Amino acid sequence: MIHVENELLVGLEDVQMKDAFIAKQIINIENSTNERKNHIEKLLYEYKKIEDKTFIDYKFFQDKQETPVNFKQSMQLERHRWFPYKEGFSPLFVESFINRFTDKRNIKILDVFSGVGTTVLQAGLMGFEGVGFDVNPLSNFIAKTKSISLDLEEQSKFISIIEDFSNATLDFSLEKPDNKTVVSYFSERNIEWLLKLKYFYTQLEDPYQALFKLVFLRIIEPLSTHRKDGNGVKRKTNLTKIQTFTSTESFKEYVVTFLKLLLDDIKKSPIQNVTTFHLKNSLENSNFEGNTFNAVLTSPPYANCFDYSKVYLSELWLGDFFTNPTSQKDFRYMSVRSHVHASWKERFGDKGSKIVNEIIFPYLSAQKLWSNKIPAMLCGYFKDMGQILENLFPILEDGTPVGLVVGNSVYDGIPIATDLLLCEIGERIGYKVEKIEVYRKLTTSSQQLIKVENKEYLRESLVVLRKI
Repeated sequence: MIHVENELLVGLEDVQMKDAFIAKQIINIENSTNERKNHIEKLLYEYKKIEDKTFIDYKFFQDKQETPVNFKQSMQLERHRWFPYKEGFSPLFVESFINRFTDKRNIKILDVFSGVGTTVLQAGLMGFEGVGFDVNPLSNFIAKTKSISLDLEEQSKFISIIEDFSNATLDFSLEKPDNKTVVSYFSERNIEWLLKLKYFYTQLEDPYQALFKLVFLRIIEPLSTHRKDGNGVKRKTNLTKIQTFTSTESFKEYVVTFLKLLLDDIKKSPIQNVTTFHLKNSLENSNFEGNTFNAVLTSPPYANCFDYSKVYLSELWLGDFFTNPTSQKDFRYMSVRSHVHASWKERFGDKGSKIVNEIIFPYLSAQKLWSNKIPAMLCGYFKDMGQILENLFPILEDGTPVGLVVGNSVYDGIPIATDLLLCEIGERIGYKVEKIEVYRKLTTSSQQLIKVENKEYLRESLVVLRKI
């Protein structure tokens, strides 16, 4: 009997321990839920304070992708269609911004994240002066090339060079890039086609070399086994999406189609004013010295952890913008802290968002995120943006509109309302917040979406500040 009683006591003890453990877990979950609820309430209170004094305009809202800040429209317009760049926005959006927010007289517009040059190029086509800054050597090259003008003699020479290419035997090619990952994205035959074209254009002088090189960059993805997808590339599941050629002639015809498109656009869409692109970092105050502007329109990288050195890896290596691993590391270090694939030294400590530093950072630091660098990245992102807005302020004429196309993000279900947070930073620097125009909803993973309780903050929008 003693043995049986001991067993019963042990069994009873196990049940009590299990019940105590479950009770403790329930308390922990309730505490965690309450902590999350309190945190969100505190964050929403701060967002609401900004919203109460900000005009948030939904007049342009569309529940679809074809919004003013989508690049799809660009692929139908002369010069802009030379290179697909999903991070860009519509040239007609640039035109609308200039028409609605400036007096349209003697405009000199600046884009501090100029990408492939949509803002500056469209301003030039409209007859206004434009200047672009970017740290991405690929997009900077594309922007410069899209702005090339050819007089009648140069057009004639370009036609002659295209004919030379059509008649070329393409017997020679260059070496593959020193990056095994990039090489693996192509069949042996397709990378050989690319390297034959590369050999041909490296024998040319500018501006013809640049025009041929842009076509080279333009056809890299069609010839690749991979396509751009989110923060990187994915293998094409539909093999018909991989461009192939049955002969040298068919390859040359494919290339010539693009070359003739460039020539036709140059003839039809002459640049009406000066367009200048600098491979410079907008975080450096010294890069702005000696300039004055009366309009700014730009789209900074979103705080969504996308690393463009991964998205455009093939173009950067095949185009010789990256030649070794240090090239990619340097590019990442010079960029705004919008991703977690680099280790930055702390900078601009007093330029960021109080809401991010005091509410968002402490909460997310205690959560299990896919990267523990995300909270610091968010703090760094808004410090960098604060520095850029501060760099801009003294070089702007009074009344200058500053347009910032941004996309909000979400981590652990917590909305990072970039548009509102930039209003907070801009107002502190001395800008007047004119409005926020909301264009479309942003999507996120289903796992994140379940957690998000305030989906109205998942949006892409234009923040309009004005120097007073």
